[in-house]
Amino acid sequence: MTTTQVQRSTNRIKISENAMSIFKAIKFFREGNVPALNLDLDAHLQSGTTIRTCYWTGTGIIYPAPDRAFSDFIIVRDGRMGYEVPFRYQGMRNAGLILETDLDVEIKAGGGYFLLKGTVTSVTENLPKTDDWYLTDFRGIPCGKKVSKNNPEAREWVHDERHGFAGLIVRGSNCNGTRHSRSINAYLTSGQWPSPILHAASLDQAQEVAPTELAVVHRKE
Repeated sequence: MTTTQVQRSTNRIKISENAMSIFKAIKFFREGNVPALNLDLDAHLQSGTTIRTCYWTGTGIIYPAPDRAFSDFIIVRDGRMGYEVPFRYQGMRNAGLILETDLDVEIKAGGGYFLLKGTVTSVTENLPKTDDWYLTDFRGIPCGKKVSKNNPEAREWVHDERHGFAGLIVRGSNCNGTRHSRSINAYLTSGQWPSPILHAASLDQAQEVAPTELAVVHRKE
């Protein structure tokens, strides 16, 4: 399956004026700004629009370490973002849980981490274990076997090849030094946030402590 199976409008994308941490991005979505999903931004990027930076999308993704089964909990390698895996998905391997509705984040002050929340809207099976070029499923998530990057339907998969992950997919024209618009980045959460964020007493406080990172894309009214 390829991204051409879902048609997206390329003229409904709006970019926030200010960069945001992942916390502010999710709060921005909760305040009624409809997030641009991975496929929305993909269509925008492939239309020839030049975007010279990276953007949070409204598509969340959860995956375990390669060849490891989903347990009841996933936490990223820096220990600052986690996700409680629903029972029905526990035991699955090399799969990605895709969250595109009800995105939220909850502070877990006692545990010193933040909990990503959202409704699982689909599951990407045969999620690639290594970074390379792949075709995508109907949500625009890479899957299956490697293909040539010369295939216009191929997308470059960039993720954590050794650990599990919980966060938002990032898109743009120059993410991770790729200098092209076909990269799907699923590894950025809180790696550059300073340690004081772990001591935040509330999510609002955490939003103030976290430095701005990426801009946000959302849909126009």
